[in-house]
Amino acid sequence: MTQSISEALAALPQPQRAIFLLHAWHGLSYVQIAFCLNLEVCQVEQSLAGALYALSDTFDS
Repeated sequence: MTQSISEALAALPQPQRAIFLLHAWHGLSYVQIAFCLNLEVCQVEQSLAGALYALSDTFDS
């Protein structure tokens, strides 16, 4: 299962992967991520939603 998670994360586009990891593993808020990556908070929200959708789609299959 660990290998599958690694593969699913690697399949995400780099910006989505970075945002997902900053939020899920490093515990940064949307505002903190937006500040660090010089993005708008809505861009962080959209990228994280896309990453979560892609990951859930991967594991629902």
